[in-house]
Amino acid sequence: MNTNRTGGMTAVAVLNFILGGWGMLGGLFLALGGGLLAVFGGAVSASGESGGGAGAGIGLTLVGLLGLFAGLLLVVGGVGILKMKPWARRACLAYAGIAVIVNLAGIALLSTGFGLTQIIGFAYPAIIAYLFLANPQWKQAFTPSAGASQSQNDQNNYRAAA
Repeated sequence: MNTNRTGGMTAVAVLNFILGGWGMLGGLFLALGGGLLAVFGGAVSASGESGGGAGAGIGLTLVGLLGLFAGLLLVVGGVGILKMKPWARRACLAYAGIAVIVNLAGIALLSTGFGLTQIIGFAYPAIIAYLFLANPQWKQAFTPSAGASQSQNDQNNYRAAA
């Protein structure tokens, strides 16, 4: 594993902190708003008035909680990138998959169409996926090296011989 962090890796870690923080904040507000809609939408429909926002509120709450988790994964991945830990790759790739699901669900539930927020919401996970899956420098930097396991084998052979 390469332990030299490049400027690009540092920049992505900082972007992870910023976008992850915004994602957690947005997910929290969406979950709280969805919860309120579920509670008050259910109360309105129980009183006989038209409305029935309980189902949509539950959906928004679930998407908000998933968004909160995706933002947390992004922040954790940023910490891993700064520390050059192999698990940073898995955390960032998990974020990328969850972020696509959250964005698609958000578009479907909120019916907002496709705007700047959705472009960023799909572009950043795509960039993260490219960096960790297709960029050879990033793949090598965050993949545990065979040298580490080789030194462990050498230590085991030494102990067996002694």
